[in-house]
Amino acid sequence: MYEIYGYPFGNPDAELLIYRPGNTQALVLSPKLTREVSKGGSLVFTMPRDHPQYSKLQKMSTVVVAKQDGKEIWRGRILNHEADWYNRRVIYCEGALSFFNDSCVTPFNYEGTLKQFLQHIVDAHNEQVQDQMRRFELGTITAALGDLQVHFGDADKYGVGEDYGSIWDIIDKLVLKVFGGYAYCTFNAATGNNVLNYCDQAVEAKRQVNQNIEYGVNLLDLTEKTDTNDLFTRIYPVGNKHTVKKTKWYYKLMWWKDHSHDSDEDHEERYGIMDTDAATVAKYLPAGWSYNLEEGWIQNDAAAAKSPRSGSRIRTATTTPLPLACRTCSRIMRWSSAIP
Repeated sequence: MYEIYGYPFGNPDAELLIYRPGNTQALVLSPKLTREVSKGGSLVFTMPRDHPQYSKLQKMSTVVVAKQDGKEIWRGRILNHEADWYNRRVIYCEGALSFFNDSCVTPFNYEGTLKQFLQHIVDAHNEQVQDQMRRFELGTITAALGDLQVHFGDADKYGVGEDYGSIWDIIDKLVLKVFGGYAYCTFNAATGNNVLNYCDQAVEAKRQVNQNIEYGVNLLDLTEKTDTNDLFTRIYPVGNKHTVKKTKWYYKLMWWKDHSHDSDEDHEERYGIMDTDAATVAKYLPAGWSYNLEEGWIQNDAAAAKSPRSGSRIRTATTTPLPLACRTCSRIMRWSSAIP
């Protein structure tokens, strides 16, 4: 049995019953809950004009909770609503991860573990939101991800976040899209905080159901597809452009057979890992990978022995070679697991 409840911001004990099957005072039309990986998800339902909570659900200030058999399965807030010809109110809700859009960060520099970075991000969010129902704490963080050494920004530069993005922008762009994994939200009733969890595929695989899948019974179609278009075993990381007098790119020297182009004049080219040193690359490089600073590449040795494809280029908006090496090594750790 599914139920929907509402809670005004600042008053978590004031429970508002929105939907319960069989209760004539708590009926809604066409409720639809959408749950998504690494996103807040959404909940949409329509309230008739005579619903007891019709005028009590306020945009951006009412938490909505969906329960299944008494267990909370989703939490969010009312984003907006609209009324139709019959004055029925259509309520649109966004998931709790969207609370991270209510806070932002100024440019910053950071070096440490990914778990510590997430803790700093959560602390920064909590300092900017006054209502307890929008605050977070860290929950399950997979060791394979949380223990990664990361480096964002540079002490001599403005760092990252120059556009003063939201906390969610930072989580999405610097964590999820770089290191992979899955972010999802739960709720800690003891503390009253939302819980940010960040796990890899191995942890998600343990969240199993006991339902049998049978073709023609509850499985109507199945297609298996293997695509190697984006499969590479060697990559050439490049960063932002900077001004140099003499190129360090080995292959550029090979391609430019005409040495009449060589000069001491300033020109622009992108950062590569050859701009750093062996100790820096080795610090972040996962086991089983090799590198060549002269030629500017990083390679998965085991995968290279199985697949002939190489030569992909990762382009990262970094202004110094150190974060370039860090982000590249961290990103390819999750790529390597996809190579058969």
